Amino acid sequence: FDKWLQRGTDKWNYDLRDSACEWVIENIDLMMSYLPNTYPRVIKKGVINDTLLYSSIIMASIATVIVTVAAFVVFRYRTHRVMKSSQVEFLYLLLVGTFFVSTGSLLIAAPPSNISCVAAPWVINLGYTLELVPLIVKVGTINQLMEAARKMQHIVIQRKYLFTAVMLVCGLVALFMTVWTALDHPHKQ
Repeated sequence: FDKWLQRGTDKWNYDLRDSACEWVIENIDLMMSYLPNTYPRVIKKGVINDTLLYSSIIMASIATVIVTVAAFVVFRYRTHRVMKSSQVEFLYLLLVGTFFVSTGSLLIAAPPSNISCVAAPWVINLGYTLELVPLIVKVGTINQLMEAARKMQHIVIQRKYLFTAVMLVCGLVALFMTVWTALDHPHKQ
């Protein structure tokens, strides 16, 4: 630090920078001792773990099939009282979101291409949005109903409001993904 306190050693007024560089040069062995033994890392291209690849494709395929079967079951029993009280439209949104996420996991597990590199983040982010936002909206609506019941008030909840909230958030996610894709286009490396 004595060199830091000396002024006028560099004619362009880079005294502090010059003294820091000199310290690094004098203590290069100490600096190198802090680097990990694996530095710099060597990335091996083309090495694919077949077991992991195939197991992830199988799991994603099973998830996709389960979601598809669940969608058919919901469609088949949509007129039953339990399904009507569960609001079939929101169940469909949840199932579409889950289908998107399982499809996105298939895209990630598949060999990379420029299309899959762009599609996977889109499908997964929209899928999680369609999974979680309807749940959050329904829980918020139930909380609103419970609060009104506690105060002995009567409120009317319109489905239009619920779907508007879900579609607004989905629109924001789609806008974010559009800007992200436009500014930093994912591509195969």
